[in-house]
Amino acid sequence: MRKSKITAVFLAVFFVLAVSCKEEPPWQKGVELFKRGQYKRSIRYFRKAMETNPLHADAAYYMIGSAYIKTGEYEKATEAFSNIIEQKDTEELVKKYVDGMWYFNGGDFKSAMPIFEIIVHESPTYKNGNAFFYLIRSIKEVYGAGKAAEECFTGIRMFADHIDETGRCNLYNLYGSLLLELKDYAVAAEYFKKSLAIREDTLVLYNLGIAYENLGDYTSARQQFFSSYFADRKNDLAKWKFFGLLTLEEIEANNDIFKFGAQALNEFKRATEFFKKGYFEFFRDSVERALRMDFQIERLFYQYGQYALKFSDDMLFKANVEHYFFGNAEKAEAAYRNLPSGYARDLDYGILLIKAGRFDEAEAILRQMGSGDLDFRKHFYTGLMWYNRAAPEKALEEFGKAADLNADVISLPYFASLVKDASGTENYMMLSDFLLQRTKDGELKKWIAVHLKK
Repeated sequence: MRKSKITAVFLAVFFVLAVSCKEEPPWQKGVELFKRGQYKRSIRYFRKAMETNPLHADAAYYMIGSAYIKTGEYEKATEAFSNIIEQKDTEELVKKYVDGMWYFNGGDFKSAMPIFEIIVHESPTYKNGNAFFYLIRSIKEVYGAGKAAEECFTGIRMFADHIDETGRCNLYNLYGSLLLELKDYAVAAEYFKKSLAIREDTLVLYNLGIAYENLGDYTSARQQFFSSYFADRKNDLAKWKFFGLLTLEEIEANNDIFKFGAQALNEFKRATEFFKKGYFEFFRDSVERALRMDFQIERLFYQYGQYALKFSDDMLFKANVEHYFFGNAEKAEAAYRNLPSGYARDLDYGILLIKAGRFDEAEAILRQMGSGDLDFRKHFYTGLMWYNRAAPEKALEEFGKAADLNADVISLPYFASLVKDASGTENYMMLSDFLLQRTKDGELKKWIAVHLKK
């Protein structure tokens, strides 16, 4: 009798439930093994899936019980199913819950929602609040976060005190997550803290970090992301959120977490020193060297720029980040226009205009500038402007002035590519002779010498 009862209630829904439970990789392996008739091996993966996501415990027990039925181990099957069926459950209520989970896991939220509504109406705290939990998630998918948050708050007030700690922890986190979507970050943070007061959870810690970050409390956000990562070292989202709120010095101190190559990290630090001095061309050159050492430095490159935009009070510095880090010419120009005229601002604004091919505007700005520490850049870009205006003699004059002030500027890859691009044109000999006299780059000299012989 026991065998027929369990089989009738659970085994009939096994295949549809198994096919739909694809949220965790162990499910896929377990289902695959079950279909191949390797029932005992499948049980191990269903247990793993349950450990990975406790919210799937009910479904996991269904799978395990069904696998034991296939092997004829009915007592073990009954033991597995006993973890699902509560004393107050009726077979009809259990069947409804299974049907609801089937639709939910299959993404058919419109069909799942009325089933969970019936269950919650008959037994509000059914499955320790899980039926209500999945009802709210279904409402969110069908009607949006606003409606779901309203219903979730009503449910919390009605029966949060009548379910155990795990159920309350899940509901508080669910409500906080809905509030995050609605941008009510302060109240969301309060509910995440309520959840964490019950039990520490990597996802809740991460969500609390998101709430703090949006509230502008970066110190608390950083702490939560750090705690989330150390609660689960596989939580890369938390790791990189933590990373995004660190200074370069702090990243170096925590590099055992991020694992950037030591040489590449040192080269990137050198690049940032160039940036702080306003030597943006050398900055890019140094970044490219660091990237060749460790391609992951690209992540550090973008983090440094985003950190500056978020935390720096220097508006010119932020404009230059948009210009030289991210290549956002439109944002950079708007920022330059909002800054008072001055040597550094005019120089970088003029360079932006030269890059855009707006030479008349650039020349007007650069002419009005006085002299300063970055004149080698002014002459270098003025040379590029004249070169692009088909005036190579004027270009070489400006390049010469740039080299007199900073000999390294001639060895920049940008200048070398300019010469190489001129190969086969009437300007090539002129630029090559100039470069041979000025550059310290031995490899570039060899390249030019070989091509001059052709």
